[in-house]
Amino acid sequence: MHVRAGGTIESVAKRSMVIPGTLDEWREWTGLAFDASGPVEVPGALAPVLCDVERGTAVYVEPNVWVRHRA
Repeated sequence: MHVRAGGTIESVAKRSMVIPGTLDEWREWTGLAFDASGPVEVPGALAPVLCDVERGTAVYVEPNVWVRHRA
């Protein structure tokens, strides 16, 4: 949408939003099991949540882009 409005993509923000949490927190937030290590697809998320059962944690890392608009 920003590019259609005349913006130019300047760079990629690989870790635009990072949400770490325990597996219990992720289960509460999503209603999903988080019972196997690896990527977990969460409905509505733009990227999978990376689950680590051994450590009891999961982290969501969402990329984004920087767009420049003329002043």
